[in-house]
Amino acid sequence: MFTGYTGRWLVAFRAFVQNGSYERNEVSRHCGENLMSATSFVKPMITAALAFMILHSTASSQDSAPSPSPLTPVELTATDLETFLAPLMAEQLDKNKVAGAVISVVKDGEIIFAKGYGFADVAAKTPMTPEVTLVRPGSISKLFTAIAVMQLVEQGKLDIDRDVNEYIDFAIPTPPGGVPVTLRRLMTHRAGFEEQAKELITFDQKPKALGIWLKDHQPPRLYPKGNVSSYSNYGVGLAGYIVARVSGEQYADYIEKHILRPLQMNHATFQQPPAADLRAAVSQAYFSDDQPPLPGYEMVPAAPAGALAATATDMSRFMLTLLNGGTWDGQKILNAETLATMLSPQIKTPAGEMGLQFVSFPFGGRNYIGHTGGTIAVFSNFIFLPEKNFGLFVSFNTLTSDRALVDIPRQIAERYFPSPLSPPAPIAVGASKAAVAEGVYQISQRSDSSFLKLLALVGQMRVSAKDNGAIDVAPVLGGGDAPKHMNEIEPGVFRSATGAVTSFALNTDNGGMTMQVSPPAVEFHRVPWHQDARLVLPLAALSFVIAFVSLVGWPVEAYFRYRKNATANADLAANKAQRLIRTISGLQVFVLGTFLSLVAWMGEDVSKLDGRLDSAFGGIYAGAWLSVLGAMIAVAIAFQFLRKSVGSRWMRIQHTVLAATTVVLAWFFVTYNIAGTTLKY
Repeated sequence: MFTGYTGRWLVAFRAFVQNGSYERNEVSRHCGENLMSATSFVKPMITAALAFMILHSTASSQDSAPSPSPLTPVELTATDLETFLAPLMAEQLDKNKVAGAVISVVKDGEIIFAKGYGFADVAAKTPMTPEVTLVRPGSISKLFTAIAVMQLVEQGKLDIDRDVNEYIDFAIPTPPGGVPVTLRRLMTHRAGFEEQAKELITFDQKPKALGIWLKDHQPPRLYPKGNVSSYSNYGVGLAGYIVARVSGEQYADYIEKHILRPLQMNHATFQQPPAADLRAAVSQAYFSDDQPPLPGYEMVPAAPAGALAATATDMSRFMLTLLNGGTWDGQKILNAETLATMLSPQIKTPAGEMGLQFVSFPFGGRNYIGHTGGTIAVFSNFIFLPEKNFGLFVSFNTLTSDRALVDIPRQIAERYFPSPLSPPAPIAVGASKAAVAEGVYQISQRSDSSFLKLLALVGQMRVSAKDNGAIDVAPVLGGGDAPKHMNEIEPGVFRSATGAVTSFALNTDNGGMTMQVSPPAVEFHRVPWHQDARLVLPLAALSFVIAFVSLVGWPVEAYFRYRKNATANADLAANKAQRLIRTISGLQVFVLGTFLSLVAWMGEDVSKLDGRLDSAFGGIYAGAWLSVLGAMIAVAIAFQFLRKSVGSRWMRIQHTVLAATTVVLAWFFVTYNIAGTTLKY
């Protein structure tokens, strides 16, 4: 989705904070094997602790439990589709508490089916309609940006392999040992930018001008060598800004003039907010169908990455254009050769391929092309199968629709285009890479400079080798679903029963292991033992609990001493030292408690990361750094208590343990940037 993977991580983190666990399908289904979409950002922090993730972000896996497929394909007709989808969509909306959905299907050059289900506005009982209701397709917007770039390439105004600094009015630095950012790297998510969540979406607040937003929110380049796939909304926003600069037109105006209107997409726009007639037709967005709608129109400052609003039938016209070599109804938006280049692999792994913004992935034995997308609560899927001249667009206006986003396309594919998978051939003795692949992995789409680093920690995946050479892939923190079982089909390449593929390769830069997923807009990197969430989170949680119990017990202990008319220690200096170490520990409890409270308060609403919390985060940073300094003092105090045998043995043990917890929490604060240094997050 637009929000990409980050929102997913936010949801997972918030659930972990509130419940001590999270649903497996919030992480593994979206960021494990076979991430179909790199769209979502925000099933929002920390609903970012806080994921992708993010409107593809969200990223959705195209793999889930298979449903029975017919031995032979059913003929795809409007009548059969309507009969087939009626109970299926009703079940999905009811089971997942989804307010409404629209779906449109194209085949052999025409729209053969378009229908709405449920409500665009639950309170007003306004139905979802494919011709009138506008939805927010999130990261599917990126496809329009890529086409705009290639239009200007055709005109000789852009070179996708030239340093982007030649086209913009601010600098994108190239770190030592790195390579310049190019449009090709932006459109294949290989510019290496860190993830950011701040001001990604706001409500009814007109966003900053695109160029100003990009200058203010430029993230560090975590992977400056251009050889790591790391999904980036910022990167596509930058590509759109280049379109505006070179064309001399505002980005939204350019897309309308050169893509939307030629294709008669008259109910589609990148304007924020849309014109009044279109704004009135935009579907409401819901966290759940039994909750009030979100408070307004979602404004996306990085408009080229996710600002589109469109009807399902308009999205079908765009789909038909792609299936027809860049031309629809006599209107050409791109040469067929250029479009073929965009769809052909720029990045190719055994797990999947990526063209210029278009992703290609194995799904049920066939190779589909497309993108998924999402905003805070609206999630969409846009896929097509050129070999069958088939395409599908589906959009759900509710946060709880992630399962349906995968299930509906899968069941349609299994019914009309079944392609039984051949069983994997036996791997030669000694050739299996299952044992080598074992370990814990974190996603490449992350931030190492802000507290969003916690997202990658919470979303870690574990790969376990089986005796038969297969692997199980599961979230490190567990969850409701069973681990995904995958068989080795060639050395280092594994496939599940439904066709999802994951592969493993050594990183030539550092010798570490990389887990490649589909589509290759992200990858996963194996982490060292000291970054394993199974160690880090329990250790931090235990330290927090010990510190909290000590803090709560402090006045209780003082009360009982008062009742006994006793003092804690006859040595006044030792008394002061005890109070100091407990004060330091209490400060850490306050810092971490405040941070987690902010995470819980933000809930699903990533729009709250709009700068209003900067002062709160600044205070958290200051308290965290003060507690880091205090941890060194606590260790010195505990050492003196032990060396001089101050107080009872129990008291010395107590303060040694408390000093150890301050060290653990100080390390946690520094490592995961709760002791932060930036308000770019």
